[in-house]
Amino acid sequence: MSSENNSERLVAGIDLVSQFSERLSRYRYAIVMMEGDKVVYENSDVSLPQLIRLLWDYKPSKLAVDNVLELGGSESKVLKVLSLIPPQTEVVQVTVVDGVFVDIKELARKEGILVPQGKPSPLKTAYLCAVLAAKGMGSKVKVYEKKTKIIVSRGRSPGAGGSRSGKYIRNIRGLILRATKEIKEALDKRNIDYDLYVRKSRGGLEGSVFIVYAPRDKLAGIVKPKKGHDIVVTIKPLLKSRIEIEGLGGLPTRLSKYVVVGLDPGMETGLAIIDLDFNPLLVLSKRGLDREEIINLVMNYGIPVMVATDKNPVPDMVKKIAATLNASLFVPSESLSIEEKEELIEWLKRHVDNNVTVSTTHERDALAAATKALKSYEAKFTHLESKLAELNINIPINEVKYLVIKGKSVSEALEEIIARSLDSDKGVTLPSELIKRLVSNVEFDLRNRIRSLEEERKELIRENELLKQKVKELEYKLIELRNELELRSREESAKVKSEREVQALLSRYNVLATYARKLERSLEEFKDEVKVLTEALRGVLSGELKLVRRIQLLKKDHLTSSVSKVGPLKKGELIYVVNPVITDDEALNTLKRLGIIILTSDLSKELIDCFMRRSIPVIDVKDNLVLELDDLVLLRSEGLDKLIKKAQRAIEDYRKRMMKVMTEEDLIKLVNNYRAELSLGRLENT
Repeated sequence: MSSENNSERLVAGIDLVSQFSERLSRYRYAIVMMEGDKVVYENSDVSLPQLIRLLWDYKPSKLAVDNVLELGGSESKVLKVLSLIPPQTEVVQVTVVDGVFVDIKELARKEGILVPQGKPSPLKTAYLCAVLAAKGMGSKVKVYEKKTKIIVSRGRSPGAGGSRSGKYIRNIRGLILRATKEIKEALDKRNIDYDLYVRKSRGGLEGSVFIVYAPRDKLAGIVKPKKGHDIVVTIKPLLKSRIEIEGLGGLPTRLSKYVVVGLDPGMETGLAIIDLDFNPLLVLSKRGLDREEIINLVMNYGIPVMVATDKNPVPDMVKKIAATLNASLFVPSESLSIEEKEELIEWLKRHVDNNVTVSTTHERDALAAATKALKSYEAKFTHLESKLAELNINIPINEVKYLVIKGKSVSEALEEIIARSLDSDKGVTLPSELIKRLVSNVEFDLRNRIRSLEEERKELIRENELLKQKVKELEYKLIELRNELELRSREESAKVKSEREVQALLSRYNVLATYARKLERSLEEFKDEVKVLTEALRGVLSGELKLVRRIQLLKKDHLTSSVSKVGPLKKGELIYVVNPVITDDEALNTLKRLGIIILTSDLSKELIDCFMRRSIPVIDVKDNLVLELDDLVLLRSEGLDKLIKKAQRAIEDYRKRMMKVMTEEDLIKLVNNYRAELSLGRLENT
């Protein structure tokens, strides 16, 4: 026989001897190597490095333990140790059978192996582990190293509101829904395990997240990342490792307590864990909490008996977690209302006399589901407690509660716990009279239970026949209602369509009518303007009206602007100035040089004196003003010539008065100014 064949039959069993520190190198173990019924190697005290070397020397097909945590004390350290042993060596925890924890001595007795009284030595425990593993007992310890997150989200923000924006958002939601369905179909087709979280919205989905329990490279060619204008598909590897015991779920750290789990899955998941006495152990809500994290959290608090939900039908994720944890699934007959969930929380607070707090609706829903599930057994638990009080014996009540939740009657559960106590050297020693009385009570209860169940069965048969008849009647009625509904639906659909078309036409008519009224008003205003301008043109042609240039301010830029629009200033031209107070020297010099006459409606004595000193005629034409346009002004011609001559005479009179009082020095200055103006005029002409 080859060494390879020998290693296939070789099984190693180990047990922790001592742990002197947190350092893995200080762990000490007992080890037994067996091939068939023969012990090929044993040692009562080896270090962890020696143990790993021995495993590589012998390369056994199985490494059997009674608690996998003995390989490091914590999940991270166990992972480190498992990474160092031969890859072909399968790790088995013999004390987990079909998802249930069983004492190693009890397993050995069932297999006919002689077990000494008291606690076996580490070497004996290692031997029992090896023998039981060789017989196929126990559950595999599996390591999941990788999982992958797939995110389907919107590619860009819709921006400002409006009908087009609303249509765009609906289109994006539809695209996200379609992409999510395509990814789901691709994963289902290849039987790849995943959890799906979606954020629903009208017309589709706002976004979705897949937690895929497979490494990223396994998804190559199945799901492709996408970065488009409308939607984005992102694929992210999640590298967090964990350990799972086959049929049990995540690696346990404390297994002394039975617990009930309430779960509210979604984009934000609510989780609640309570013990069988209704004491809350954990209440939390977390975004992106996946299945593996939930299982790890639950196993840190105890052995899960039930997984409960507040919804009917039950969410797929709740089903998967219950199956993984090998726990019963509690589903209410119909989804719990908000009022019922709040009443359950208030009842729990009173029952445990504890300041139970919930921070989110997800925590409330999860805790209410767990409370509802456990409360459904309240009557049986009360009956159980009265039975134990009557027997006056010390039996672990939570063990009996666990069996009741698993489907056994109170009497059957008591009988099984008593049987375990009789078989166990650690159990309670019961007096023979008490055992007889207890067995008698159990038999009496069983007979009563059988009679009750028989009567209940007959009643259910009668009720079933009535219900079958009722179902047939309802089926006929349903067919009639469906036909009537289809007929009415067609009529209603045609009516609704017609009403929508009429409403759309009315809306269109109202818009057009409003626009037409606006155009009519504009047309009337335009006609009035045309009429006024026509009359003005007739007045200009007849000489009754005079058209002159209009300037806002006497500043150089305003003169330049007027020249560009109306044309160059002419000598002796009349100009109308809106605000003659604001001036600059350059503009005034230009007006004086060209002999421009200023017309205005805002004239004061001080202003007249100012322009006289500049020898610029200025006239108040307030009474002659007819119409002001953008760059032009219409004035009545009547009396305008007299006003012009009067202003020009006033300038001449002012000059003569000034000449009489002028000194020789003033005269020289005046001549120099005149020469300067002449020179400036020549430059401008050139």
